Amino acid sequence: MTTRINKGRQRVDMVKMKNARNLQVTFSTRLAGLFKKSNELCMLFNAEIFIVVFSQGDKGVLCFDHPSVNPLAEGFFEWNLPQPHINVHNQHIVARKEGGTRDLSTKLMSLEAILEKEKNCGQILIEIRKRANSL
Repeated sequence: MTTRINKGRQRVDMVKMKNARNLQVTFSTRLAGLFKKSNELCMLFNAEIFIVVFSQGDKGVLCFDHPSVNPLAEGFFEWNLPQPHINVHNQHIVARKEGGTRDLSTKLMSLEAILEKEKNCGQILIEIRKRANSL
C-alpha cells in the first residue's frame, strides 16, 4: 500500500494576498471561472446575465453579458420593488437604493462615452491604414 504524497484539495483561508503577482494571477483565474460558469448558465438555462467587474489592476472594467447589455441594463434600472411601509429604516433603504442606481447610471453613461470615443479612434486608425496601404 502506497502513501499519498499530497494532501489533495485543501480549504484556503480568505485573506488579502500581499504578493501583487499572486493576487493578479488568482484574480484572473477566478474571473475566468466566473465567466465560464456564467456562459454555462446562459447555454443551459437560456438565462440573461450581465456581470461587471471593476479591477483594481491595469485591466479596468471587465464585462460579461448575454444576450446583450442594453436590455438587461434597462430592465435593471427600470426595476422597482413595491414601496414598503414608510418608517425611518425603510427610508434609509430606499434612499440607498436610489443613490446606488444614480451612481450606476452615471458610471454606465461614462463607460458608454468612453466606448464611443474608442470606436471613433478605431475608425480613424482603419482610415489611416487604408491610406498608408494605398500609397
